[in-house]
Amino acid sequence: MGLSADAEEFLSLPGTLRKPEEMGILLSFMPLDSPELFDLTFHASFASKMFILLKREGQNIQGFERMQQSLVESVQNVTSMLEQAEATYGIELGIRSKRADAVADFIADLTVLKEWMLARSQQ
Repeated sequence: MGLSADAEEFLSLPGTLRKPEEMGILLSFMPLDSPELFDLTFHASFASKMFILLKREGQNIQGFERMQQSLVESVQNVTSMLEQAEATYGIELGIRSKRADAVADFIADLTVLKEWMLARSQQ
């Protein structure tokens, strides 16, 4: 499959992606308007924002345990969805290695994608 013009535009953003090659592979199989990509970017963005909040506020914030559990669940959802994409499309994104930094990089890139898609929809 090939990339849409919108996906190519996103991937050409200078210096914003940690895994541009892998994101290109993913976006060549998962169109920007697909429900799967919506779910993936939602969970990644949620995890990213929750991580920032917990890091900033620390363990003394009310509801810390529940927020931490929500973060873990979102990271697990992203990991599972990326593994499913690898299996479904026969692609290699580096997720099966279970390296935390690989998942964290994807979460960062998917969050950038979510923000980019939101900004474009508001134009």
